[in-house]
Amino acid sequence: MKIAILAKTAQRTNVFDDTYFDRMRKHGELSIFNQDDFNDRAYLLDVCRGANVIITTWGTPKLEKDILEVCPDLQCVIHAAGTPKPVITPELIDKKVRLTASNIAIGEGVAETALALMIGACKKFFWLCQDTANGMWAENKPKVKDFYDIKVGIVSGGMVGRHMVKLLKNFHVDILMYDPTLTKEEIAEIGAEKVGLDE
Repeated sequence: MKIAILAKTAQRTNVFDDTYFDRMRKHGELSIFNQDDFNDRAYLLDVCRGANVIITTWGTPKLEKDILEVCPDLQCVIHAAGTPKPVITPELIDKKVRLTASNIAIGEGVAETALALMIGACKKFFWLCQDTANGMWAENKPKVKDFYDIKVGIVSGGMVGRHMVKLLKNFHVDILMYDPTLTKEEIAEIGAEKVGLDE
């Protein structure tokens, strides 16, 4: 099996390390894109030639007809990023290739980071740090609020929003959610109260 990895050099080193490459080599031969941009179409096609699996990520170009033609036995596209929309083409859909993405795993990390930032904002970490750097020690302490008995609004019931609700259930907060694609009942099932965006 041939696995083509389509990521610009800088992006590839941010997303994958040798551990991932070692794991992938157990499943097949790796063909790794090794340039800083995708301007050389002939090189891109050569990397893809004969691939059974293509791994994409942020910044990978759309998987257009010329790419798909050089890998007629393509079985799967693995998008090592959130939504795979940037790489999908009608030709890829017509080929009926399996497609998977990392939005669930990434969504958890995004939600955890957002929660940390929310707690930090309530505690005024950023502002108090700046105050301390400017020689102020207690002037803004009264503005500090605990992450307790407050309303937290979440925009979207996607993977990030759903994981955020799970995390917020560990706190004494009211969880509100805006998502025009979900019903009141669906949002209640997630664990939040449906509200309008202005609320």
